[in-house]
Amino acid sequence: MDQSAEIDFNDPLITQMLSFDQSETSFFLVSNQSGIGRGFITVEDVINLNRKLSRELPKRGIRLTGSIFCPHAPKEICVCRKPKPTMLNIALRLHESLNASSPIMYGDKESDEEAALSAKFTWRRAPVL
Repeated sequence: MDQSAEIDFNDPLITQMLSFDQSETSFFLVSNQSGIGRGFITVEDVINLNRKLSRELPKRGIRLTGSIFCPHAPKEICVCRKPKPTMLNIALRLHESLNASSPIMYGDKESDEEAALSAKFTWRRAPVL
């Protein structure tokens, strides 16, 4: 997961993102990055990939307003790791462009669903290949 990491713009989730009215929709990336806490990747790797997404997605018409991640390993005790809703609540507070009245979360893991429901987001399973 470094600056040269490839982004698959044919990914079904990106296709789904493109289906929304881009004038009324903004996206915020929330992710658990346990590879940092387990020593597989660095904080800089994740930051660089998120920056790359922030540069490349708008070229395809997707407005990414920000990102936040939990760097902790699953066994660490923290307040941010999903399924806790902390990162979702922070995203709503920091970014007025997110639709706080009806936020939707897409994810592919049970912890994503738990976080979404705890934060009172509408939950949608992310499409997969």
